[in-house]
Amino acid sequence: MNDGAYGSSIGQSRFGRRGFMMGLSAGAALAGSSTLLAACSSDAVPNSSSSGEDPFGAYAATKPTPSAGGTLRIGYIGAGNAETYNPFVQPAPISQLQTFAVFDPMIRVGESGGREPGLIVDWQSNRDASEWELTLRPDVTWHDGKPFTPEDVIYSLRQLKESWVSAAVESVKLDELRKTGQYTLRVPLSAPVADLPGFFFFAPTTFIVQDGTTDYSKPIGTGPYKLESFSPGQRSTFSANRDYWDSPRPYPDELEIIGITDPTARLNALIGGEIDICGQLPFAMAKANLDSSEYKVIVGSPGQQYVMYMRCDAEPFQDPRVRQAMKLIPDRQAMIDAALSGFGAVANDIFCLPGSKYFNKSLPQRTQDLAQAKALLKAAGVPNLEVTLNTAESVTGFNAAAEVFSQHAKEAGVTVHVNVQQPAQYFDPSVLYLKQTFAQDIWPGPSLVNNYSLAFLKDSILNESHYFNDDFDELFARARAEKDPREAQKLWDQVQEIQYNDGGNIGWAYARNVDAVSNNVRGFGGKGQGWLYQTDDCRVYNWGLA
Repeated sequence: MNDGAYGSSIGQSRFGRRGFMMGLSAGAALAGSSTLLAACSSDAVPNSSSSGEDPFGAYAATKPTPSAGGTLRIGYIGAGNAETYNPFVQPAPISQLQTFAVFDPMIRVGESGGREPGLIVDWQSNRDASEWELTLRPDVTWHDGKPFTPEDVIYSLRQLKESWVSAAVESVKLDELRKTGQYTLRVPLSAPVADLPGFFFFAPTTFIVQDGTTDYSKPIGTGPYKLESFSPGQRSTFSANRDYWDSPRPYPDELEIIGITDPTARLNALIGGEIDICGQLPFAMAKANLDSSEYKVIVGSPGQQYVMYMRCDAEPFQDPRVRQAMKLIPDRQAMIDAALSGFGAVANDIFCLPGSKYFNKSLPQRTQDLAQAKALLKAAGVPNLEVTLNTAESVTGFNAAAEVFSQHAKEAGVTVHVNVQQPAQYFDPSVLYLKQTFAQDIWPGPSLVNNYSLAFLKDSILNESHYFNDDFDELFARARAEKDPREAQKLWDQVQEIQYNDGGNIGWAYARNVDAVSNNVRGFGGKGQGWLYQTDDCRVYNWGLA
């Protein structure tokens, strides 16, 4: 091991892109249902609080600890034959929930963006962050009784190499991973990474599978439930893992995840007592039933970021003044009210969540400034700019947001032609994705190092804004390697400021995930939860009945 000393990091706070969108991000989005009328509604949901408290705090959680026993039934948007228990694929939100029932993550999602130990309880780096030592949770067993070992972690990391999230292991010398003890392994890197856990904080990079696994039709995990039966698009049944390391969890004896794609049918199943949790409640339904006595609406923390992206290597967005002008056009709260029925918080073009490690708090909140937008466009030589905004209801709210943005743009002298595409093609890289000049997307926000490595570097696999800047790449590498917290904050502040001023993303909202649960559900939700994944961050191990 180089340089000897270690420092802890854990406590600090596919199917290609289409799979990423549907599996990671569309949980909040597909849950939505809204129209432009929402922007004018007089019974708007709460969006701000002068005290700084979450205006949805009263809707954040059920009562706490469940009782032991019973069968917990969850209704979710089904994905037909695309559903799979391969944790490295996850083509839909239901597959993500199914995966969390069977498999455990390296890192659990904690309160308000915090990281909690999962199967990896400690991450230690050497002085220059060129090597890491990972410590496994001891005395964990797989569902087939085999012990959890470093070989399982090594095998799982190597599986990522051929996946669409290969950026997570880009700096890992996969051939040199080795076990150093019963519960430890060494991870050498080709370039220093000061926040290696940041790459393994979200699905699918966070999951551990058993060494040698190739068949996921009968998955063996270490998670809270054992899969008993699986009918893709219809139903999965599970029995409790009574050898689970996080005893007394899980609380129910049995779990069912049921595919119910129609949102009205899903809510009716909850009201009729056929299910206990209605995942992905449409925004409009949630707005109309916030205070229902028949069930409880659970509203998560602002999380997944809605963005409009501009292709920086194509006209008219090659000129940074045009990009800056476009960022000054939207009234972001009006877009949230129209597209998300108010279930969101204003974002600030930074491409990560407030509260994330090294988030730049100094950048002023960007607001609508049509006069400045006009001045920038005039200086760029395009005072009467015309652009086409490609959209699709692949994510609920996209089309409504496009229409509202177009209306705002008129006031700045900009004509935005809204071009509605087929949802099935929108995130297909063989058709539209990564080829559009002006379009929309939604991103989770687990960490700066993860998001920026995926989206803004010259060789980033999801560089939808086509942002290419060698100086930026060099600065990112320095920020990624810096271990001193104060120096790292300075570097990450610069990284974010460059994207804020020069980048091609208009990050206008952080959406809230919304679910409904029966009045006898316990252990669901909580302060600062539901921001990374849909449905209480998929913390299925906590849920149960009264």
